[in-house]
Amino acid sequence: MEHQSRNIAPYAKSAVKLLQGPVFEDQQDVWNEMLQYQVELTQYFERIAFDVLIDKRDGLREWLLEFESSDLETANLYITPKEFRDRMEMFFKEKANELKFIKESH
Repeated sequence: MEHQSRNIAPYAKSAVKLLQGPVFEDQQDVWNEMLQYQVELTQYFERIAFDVLIDKRDGLREWLLEFESSDLETANLYITPKEFRDRMEMFFKEKANELKFIKESH
């Protein structure tokens, strides 16, 4: 059987990583690829009904750093559902998506 060359998008690695979960800036190779192919990734994910949000503020990681630097006694960060929703609000573009998230998290 003859091996055929597949037409693989140059941003395929980033797309797979995004499907697996969030990608953070400290994952340099994937992060840089995401920035380079931001338009192409956004178009790809729109075709499968996903939104791509590249947020350089890295708010969730900031939350963990705040906890780790202020509470040296506790090993785990415990938050209430309301605290989580409040922090997640900044990632929603539309109010409808936010309301759906709140309803599903109850």
